Amino acid sequence: MPYSDAWANKVLDGTLGGTALSKPTPVEFRLYTVMPNADGTGGTEASYTGYAALSVTNNATNFPNATSRLKSNGTVLDYGTAGVGANQTIVGMAVWDPAGPTMMLFGTLATSKVVQEGDPVKFNIGDFDFLLPAS
Repeated sequence: MPYSDAWANKVLDGTLGGTALSKPTPVEFRLYTVMPNADGTGGTEASYTGYAALSVTNNATNFPNATSRLKSNGTVLDYGTAGVGANQTIVGMAVWDPAGPTMMLFGTLATSKVVQEGDPVKFNIGDFDFLLPAS
């Protein structure tokens, strides 16, 4: 799952010569039927009845320590039950700092998730992997 353009710049500046990077809390997990661009524009967020971006406290319980450049969700990400208009295909997600708002990370799901009215919408522990490539 790559960094957005804005977040990549914050990481680089916070690492080398710029303003120190502060950890946003909470963060929001947003589901998409069409993925946004790397700059956070475009894309189509899920829009069925009952859907809202999922606010998650940014701590070690929800996001355990990374190993081998990989970080995963440590708790279930539960969006509840899909309501009216839920005949949508979720193709990916993005993690946002709601204070900006700034898209931080984004990526497609390994397998798209078809959501129908009445379906539980949740992602189990480890379903979202954030991998920083070595090169």
